[in-house]
Amino acid sequence: MMRQQKITMYAKQKYQTDPGVGYMITTQKSLGDLRVFLQNPNGVMGRDTKHNDRRALLSLQEWGVDAISLPETNCNWNTEWLRRRWTTEVRRVWRHSKIFFTSIDKPADPSASFLPGGACLIVTGKWASRVCDHGSDKLGRWVWATLRGRSKERLTLVSMYRPNPGSATSGPSTVWSQQKSRLSELITIDSSDREIDPRRQCLTDLDIWLNDKRREGHRVVIMADCNQSLTDNKEQYNLKNFVCKHSLLSVMESKHEGESVRSVDRGSQTIDHILIRMKQSHEFIFRHRGVIAIMKHSCIVVAYIIELYCVGIIATSKHCIKE
Repeated sequence: MMRQQKITMYAKQKYQTDPGVGYMITTQKSLGDLRVFLQNPNGVMGRDTKHNDRRALLSLQEWGVDAISLPETNCNWNTEWLRRRWTTEVRRVWRHSKIFFTSIDKPADPSASFLPGGACLIVTGKWASRVCDHGSDKLGRWVWATLRGRSKERLTLVSMYRPNPGSATSGPSTVWSQQKSRLSELITIDSSDREIDPRRQCLTDLDIWLNDKRREGHRVVIMADCNQSLTDNKEQYNLKNFVCKHSLLSVMESKHEGESVRSVDRGSQTIDHILIRMKQSHEFIFRHRGVIAIMKHSCIVVAYIIELYCVGIIATSKHCIKE
């Protein structure tokens, strides 16, 4: 508990001195807006973190957050008691919320409660009643929910975790290794083709899914820990290639060029992204960024809050939780 308090106090001090990017965001929002939160929590329901998780959720409730994207939950969501436990925890704060999970369907250790990777998407309040469809990827890479808007408008929110780079020497329990093993069962690679790469495959599979949703007329907002910046050109099919192919923009970088938000306080790059189509970019207004210490206990991390209409997006921010 003492460590949690110290982390929170440090975050509050940083928030007071951080000049921020964009415009101030408040706890008040228009009735028609949908406020969305993105953060990699580096696991939920960890040992001795119950109070931190609850405090985080209560803080998000105070800020009027309607949908929460949590990539890298590190839980085996195939286990019913874990799903029930987290659902109970969330619904203590938002009684009628809808919670969607994903983790790899065939983990290396099916009985383990800790499973690296995965994602969770939470829709709260009145917006929970607007969820008309949802689904997930069987490799635990992304989970999505579609909200019903005016007329035939559909807004699909995606929470995604893309694995870190791996190699043949990576341990069998890493996200990269487990996904590679499962992919080897699902797809056939000819001898002339390249070896399976879970990071590349994540983007190519998302290509297919995204194209399908667009053909159905959906507006899609991808909130992800991509484990790659848009300036990283090392891989043959990288995040920058994916973004260009689909005419996407990374919200923060597109509106405040040169004022990137580091994905961890000690880092120097943005590897967590909110991605939208270029033609939607005029709908964004950016607000103040601070520093937040929610759920992730080893360091101060980046989190985003954005506000959306059912057919558009208007704001982004991060903030500091209160004691």
